[in-house]
Amino acid sequence: MIKIKKAFTIIELVFVIVIIGILSAVMIPKLIATRDDAKIAVSLSEVGRMVSEITIYYTSNAHFDENIANMTSVKDAHYTIGWDNISQSGTITYYTPKNKGGLEPCMTISIENKNGNMSISNVLGQHENVCRGLQNIDNYKKLLRTTSLIGNNIF
Repeated sequence: MIKIKKAFTIIELVFVIVIIGILSAVMIPKLIATRDDAKIAVSLSEVGRMVSEITIYYTSNAHFDENIANMTSVKDAHYTIGWDNISQSGTITYYTPKNKGGLEPCMTISIENKNGNMSISNVLGQHENVCRGLQNIDNYKKLLRTTSLIGNNIF
């Protein structure tokens, strides 16, 4: 009596590997896009929170602060044009995550103590997925058109 060993043939293994390769080729870009969408959603939330916190700070104290940590808890926001004690103004830049690690400047908020105005604008140049995605969201675009959020003057 001959014993028959049950095993996969080379052709069957090749077909399985090809099918796994095709599924991977389709699914990996979708997973990466989902991760970028999550980062964009977090960035939009942080921008909204940052604008809200800075506005609340000014409303409560009648001035902006030279220390950004006193005005907002958003970690990826820093003064890029330092606080000017003479004119009491500054520019805050918000940074979004880059694809391969690190941060890139995405938007700026110019603030002025004299009249309490706050102006929001995009950082110009080529951007990676998260910043580009943030700048294409309709709610963010509406925020850009709002040129005076607190004070009396419209830029």
